[in-house]
Amino acid sequence: MLSWTYFGVNTSIEGTGGQSCVNYITTKRRLLESACVCIIFMYTLHRSYFKLNFDNPRHPIVQTKFRQILLLLHTFVFGIEIGFKLATSTLIWVLNPCHILTILQILLLASSRPSLRTVIFRIHVHMMNGPLLALTFPVLNTRFLPFERVTYFVQHFLIILIPTTFLNQNSEFSVEPIDDFSW
Repeated sequence: MLSWTYFGVNTSIEGTGGQSCVNYITTKRRLLESACVCIIFMYTLHRSYFKLNFDNPRHPIVQTKFRQILLLLHTFVFGIEIGFKLATSTLIWVLNPCHILTILQILLLASSRPSLRTVIFRIHVHMMNGPLLALTFPVLNTRFLPFERVTYFVQHFLIILIPTTFLNQNSEFSVEPIDDFSW
């Protein structure tokens, strides 16, 4: 039914799936690891949720032209990436961490609620190692369409650029104090 989302994945290319990927670990081990991760996640969420500080920022940032331009550019580049995924029937790759990070950043730029922006910003900062690794060690062996590789680099550059332009201790785009491990 959803074969159009993964039909174009070429499993003969190393690292894109296939039978060796499916058989890497047993189903029992997958279920055990998933259960362990879920239990640890729920425990951590329960312990830290009540310690989170959702204070309003001292100086909320208003919607600026620069922020609107970044939102437009980031959405446009992500739309092109989605178009490439649809054209090659590989939409399943939209679940990659950098694409999820892009969606979070678009929500971050578009949101008008300072408390939501603070939560999204602080959570997504912890995922910024992904785009740095993607730019350092790019995986381009599955990108064949014109400008598909350019879009890869532009998207990852934007993912890194956006939080660095908003990092400000006096706004909702601030990181938590160094001794606050609840985030």
